[in-house]
Amino acid sequence: MTISDDDILSIIDETTVALGQILLRHRELSESLLDTQQTERGREKIDSLRKQIEDERENLAKIRHTQQRKKELERIRKAHDKEAKEMQTEQKAGLVSLLNQSGRLIGWIQTIGRNRVNILNANGKVVAREIDGQTFDGRSRFVGGGSQGLRVLGKSSRK
Repeated sequence: MTISDDDILSIIDETTVALGQILLRHRELSESLLDTQQTERGREKIDSLRKQIEDERENLAKIRHTQQRKKELERIRKAHDKEAKEMQTEQKAGLVSLLNQSGRLIGWIQTIGRNRVNILNANGKVVAREIDGQTFDGRSRFVGGGSQGLRVLGKSSRK
């Protein structure tokens, strides 16, 4: 059996066409595979960026919480400083509160100078004055020698 030249040429043509189709299909599959790989890399990158964004959100939430806590502590500190300043002002004015055994306010001692003290009741009314070792009541009547102001306060609170 002999093969003619025309048959050989037709076989070569068919083989060339088949080979071309195989190469074309290979190229399409390669491109498809590259597209799939690029798509997968893109998804991984998106997931990575989402994770970074979530981490940054958590950091921002922590920072906000810290700032709110600092503001709250600063507000508390200022309130405390204000109370301390008021107490110092009160003490500078020479006012010292007098409390009974149950902690109830019964009066005030007001230091005016080196030798002058006023005793006030809980309402702030002067009930006694101590001046240079002598005690006077709220109407400036002599009560006795020495510091008798607390005794006068005790008598006035019983009325």
